[in-house]
Amino acid sequence: LINEKFDSKVSILDLCTGSGCIGISLYKSVNCDVTISDVSIDALEVAKTNIFINDVNINCIHSDLFDNINGTFDVIISNPPYISNNIEVMDIVDKNEPDIALYAPDNGLYFYEKILSDCRKYLNNKFIIAFEIGYEQGESIKKIANKYFSDSKVIVEKDYSLKDRFLFIISE
Repeated sequence: LINEKFDSKVSILDLCTGSGCIGISLYKSVNCDVTISDVSIDALEVAKTNIFINDVNINCIHSDLFDNINGTFDVIISNPPYISNNIEVMDIVDKNEPDIALYAPDNGLYFYEKILSDCRKYLNNKFIIAFEIGYEQGESIKKIANKYFSDSKVIVEKDYSLKDRFLFIISE
């Protein structure tokens, strides 16, 4: 989508980056500058290690969503915590991921609402917003997206298991 929408170098913000894998992958696959951020200092330490291992030039910011973010971006991407507090996860996930990276209030929708309500001032006129979503959240997040971005195209995409997994908001 980035290569289809933009014909020059893009600026990307990866919110809730965790290990940094999405930002690093984008840096390696499209012509871009990348900023990654996370509220977790531990997650950012992992991301910095991955940046070093991959020998990429990525800016890291400790931030609770947009709190310490400056400037505007062509692309904002996020895989925020999206599991409802009352949902049980597989043992392998529960034992290897911190709760802060998994669970969100409001049936798992809290961070989507928060990001979408605040992100317009961090976007350039031509933009893409991309989220990983829970497989049962597509329609709910689409409603939130349409509330803040009624002038944009909102698309829910499926994963290889044919479950809703990604949501894109694309400026028109």
